[in-house]
Amino acid sequence: MKILEIQVYRGANLWAPVPVIRFVVDIGELRECPTHIIPGFCERLSATMPTLVKHSCSSGEPGGLFQQVPYHFA
Repeated sequence: MKILEIQVYRGANLWAPVPVIRFVVDIGELRECPTHIIPGFCERLSATMPTLVKHSCSSGEPGGLFQQVPYHFA
């Protein structure tokens, strides 16, 4: 994985009403590997960034990001 761009937003912005750090990454050879077949992907991602569980993504409800892959929070 390679970080292509980093932006720091110090106040309200397009992504959130609070400060945000935005990364643009190139995931290299994993680009062709769907996340739902990577063992433990969502568990590790949510452990690294716990607030993602609140993210609604396209579903419009909390946890929506993780509904996009076969994963359910207890």
